Amino acid sequence: MIYVEIYADAHGVSHFRDAGVSFASSELATKGNPVSTSSFQQSMAGFVSVPAGWNSGWHNSPGDGYAILLQGTVEIEVGSGEVRRFTTGDIWRSTDVMGRGHISRVVSEEDAVVYMATFNNSENN
Repeated sequence: MIYVEIYADAHGVSHFRDAGVSFASSELATKGNPVSTSSFQQSMAGFVSVPAGWNSGWHNSPGDGYAILLQGTVEIEVGSGEVRRFTTGDIWRSTDVMGRGHISRVVSEEDAVVYMATFNNSENN
């Protein structure tokens, strides 16, 4: 599975890059009937509702973690000047916890609803 990662380089400038999740066979649900799972990471998770028209201004990610957009359209601008638009079902990971950060904007007429999971420590990559 491919997702977008927002990261900060050594100079604190944020960028986008494509990253992937690796899966391995697991008997997570039932014995003898394997499914594929990624590694699991301890996290704090919750839902965030962001009003239509909202603009964050420059900010850092509150912690290394994933966001899954459940409703709305969000535009994210990184320090390099690149802008990407995310729609319902898109996934991104923010690791830019230092430097200038990024700008998030809700560009849909409806509020954005995001499911966020932030890792409890930075050792989970």
